[in-house]
Amino acid sequence: GFDRLHVYSAPLPMHPEAVVLPVVVLRVVMQNEPVDVEGEEVFLHLLYVPFFGMRYMWSPRHEVSQATLVGCTPSMTPVFSFRIADLLDEWLERRKTKTIEDPAEFAEGITSACRMQEYYATHFELVRKELLAFYEAEKEKRRKKNATALTAVATGSAMLLCTVQ
Repeated sequence: GFDRLHVYSAPLPMHPEAVVLPVVVLRVVMQNEPVDVEGEEVFLHLLYVPFFGMRYMWSPRHEVSQATLVGCTPSMTPVFSFRIADLLDEWLERRKTKTIEDPAEFAEGITSACRMQEYYATHFELVRKELLAFYEAEKEKRRKKNATALTAVATGSAMLLCTVQ
């Protein structure tokens, strides 16, 4: 099972300026004692990358590279592994349509499975808003880029047409 939950805010892949990707890290325990592998504790890192899917990693450290710690919450009772496993299965079978809000929903699901959602509800609402704002800004950049390219093609075509006549 797990006995402690860390929530981090990490940069989106290929967009280091956008620090909105929630990463949930769980400390692994067995019989209420931290699992010790060669003198190191074991942590499970879980995240959902927008439009790509779920990622996980086992690590001897709870820290997440280039991320900001949002909070660390100990569990009053151990969180059973099957609760997290069920959530991961659910996300593996998730709908084909993915949304920009999936990272927040995924992290919320983990905190809910750990019965700690009330500690992070406000944070995940903010993450949702930041993800939507980032997505809209990226769409606008693409729209402007496409409009510029279309204008260049139209101008070139008009010039070619004038030259031919």
